[in-house]
Amino acid sequence: MKLCKTTLSFGLMALCAAAFAGGSAKPSTSVSTVVPAAWLRAWQQPAMSDRPLQIVHGIKAQRASPSGMKYYKDLGLGGIVCNVAFPHYMQSEEAWKTLIKGVEACRQLGLIVWLYDEKGYPSGAAGGLVLAENRGFEALALAFDQSRSDPFMLRPSYEHTHASNNFAYARRYINLLDARADASFIRHTHDAYWRRLEKYFGATIQAVFTDEPSLMAVNIGQLPKEVRKKVPVVDPLDPKTVALPSVPWVRDLPEQYQQRYHQDLKVQRRSLFEGDTAADRHVRRQFWALVADLVADRYYGQIQAWCGKHHIASSGHTLWEEDILHHVPLDGDKLKVLGRMDIPGMDELSSDPEVVIHGGWMTAGMPCSAAALHGRRRVMTEVSDFSQRMANRSDAALDAMQATAAWQAAWGVTDFRLYYAPARRSASDYRAYCDFVGRLNALLEPATPDPHVLLYYPIYDLWAEYRPVAEPLRLASQPPLVRKIVASFWRLGTALQRSQNPFVMADHELLATAKVGGQRGQAPSLQPVSAAQSSVGRRSQSPLRDGEPVLTIAGHSFTTLVLPEGVVLPKPAATMVEQFRAAGGRIVTDGERAQFNTVTLSHAVRPENRLSPASETIALGRFRRDGRTILVLVNVAPRPYHGQLAVGTEGTWACLDPATGSNSPLATDGQGRLPIALSAHRAIAIVGQ
Repeated sequence: MKLCKTTLSFGLMALCAAAFAGGSAKPSTSVSTVVPAAWLRAWQQPAMSDRPLQIVHGIKAQRASPSGMKYYKDLGLGGIVCNVAFPHYMQSEEAWKTLIKGVEACRQLGLIVWLYDEKGYPSGAAGGLVLAENRGFEALALAFDQSRSDPFMLRPSYEHTHASNNFAYARRYINLLDARADASFIRHTHDAYWRRLEKYFGATIQAVFTDEPSLMAVNIGQLPKEVRKKVPVVDPLDPKTVALPSVPWVRDLPEQYQQRYHQDLKVQRRSLFEGDTAADRHVRRQFWALVADLVADRYYGQIQAWCGKHHIASSGHTLWEEDILHHVPLDGDKLKVLGRMDIPGMDELSSDPEVVIHGGWMTAGMPCSAAALHGRRRVMTEVSDFSQRMANRSDAALDAMQATAAWQAAWGVTDFRLYYAPARRSASDYRAYCDFVGRLNALLEPATPDPHVLLYYPIYDLWAEYRPVAEPLRLASQPPLVRKIVASFWRLGTALQRSQNPFVMADHELLATAKVGGQRGQAPSLQPVSAAQSSVGRRSQSPLRDGEPVLTIAGHSFTTLVLPEGVVLPKPAATMVEQFRAAGGRIVTDGERAQFNTVTLSHAVRPENRLSPASETIALGRFRRDGRTILVLVNVAPRPYHGQLAVGTEGTWACLDPATGSNSPLATDGQGRLPIALSAHRAIAIVGQ
């Protein structure tokens, strides 16, 4: 790790002292004038609620006591995510007794508990109990076989889907579109936990975690043979089941379609698989819009309602947040289903910090956008170094783990749920990681993410253009317009990430709810996720920049709307965009003649916080808290960065280093710029009045 050269300016030396110090420094007078004393106290001693939770699939008997659970507390963790043990799942009274003892031990130690709702994943099967109750609850697909005289057939969604191609179990899956199946899942899992652990709900037990549920009717590809050999096969696969283009189905789907659109879905089925006319696209758009609403209401909505009734939060994450093409067949509208979680989440399998400048921005952006645009603050991550261990069997280093946590926090993630293996690391490193996360949360969780850019999420266009295929779904199998839209969306999001432009994604429905104008000084109305989790702190937004018109959604205001190439907005959204345009709002549209890259998009968007020299490997998050601006900068590269950051005004800021807990003053250079020095994989938070 290289330290700063002695020839650096005084301000840069002060920053380096914060960024590279080996121990905690006492707040200086100038720091305490910028950062309230209560903030600094929370920063120096993060609360249990700010710390990560360890995922523990089945508490071992030797841990089910205060002395046993103290192991997790001594590692710096704030609690655990747990479930009744997998052997004899939900049926073993001994396993239930052990779990109850473990939760009681957590209560005595002040540790937080989340419940994991499945035997492995994907969630919904209750370890097979739902389908044992009623085989008619199995996931169903309408498949299309052109070799038959009648090409349409209804069949279970198992072979060639995620249900039979995951790392946990090859196991038949439930139909998320079937409200009866979803209710059965809740009875077998959530109700069982409530019967035995009721007195802990709303205090020690604070949330339920659902893991990678999906609609299943899509081929996601096969696991490698060497991996498949290790996966338990609960339900044998039928080798005669050939892969076919499919869409999800449920018994009352034709009825629902008729009620909503006053049309007969049966006579329109072919348009779900083929056809390039306006009528074909209209059918597809109607179908997927209905599917998105049904899965959002029947699965996520039922769980959310149950959790609200039982004084806890609903949380978890979906499958393949990072791949927009899969959003249609897996969820209908991923932004919509994530919006039905009290604490929407993501799955980050890599602890390579640079993943954020490639696909990681999408993984984090979906749940963070869902939270922000539904008036919520908290976002969950299930984070690990799974990718590194699969590739070379080595564990991620502490600095890589911390930088991975920091870029997620910069996006707005608050709740870190860990699949890192404590036994494979030193206790001091694990405590250092947990302290790092705790400090970031102590500072940022009570703050409001403050992105000023809105990127349009083109699910409306993908509904109309998506074509089911028999083979594993790839972009190359889709129509040219899909390829154009997806490529543009990815290009724009990646360029925004790499040019330090924090942004939020909104679909056509959310965009249609926007208001033009607004006062960025007003606090958004944030919804508490449960009685136990309602202390979210005071929120505030930043003031208008030079009187610019803004689009406001759920209290968040945006000065710039970015539209991917090839999108066609439905009338309600288009009307809102035209109002924004007429008011002088900034609208940036990607196109064939001027496709944006990092440099050109940054120039068009005009970010408030511009780095000099430019760097594509610095992640930046912007927040507001009690009238103050908080900027989080993360160097995700394995090399140092020295430069300046434009902040627009003169004065002294406070620089806080989450790796050490140290803090120091940081002065602008007379031109509204702060000196920035970040070694490889390091992060800082800077606070200004």
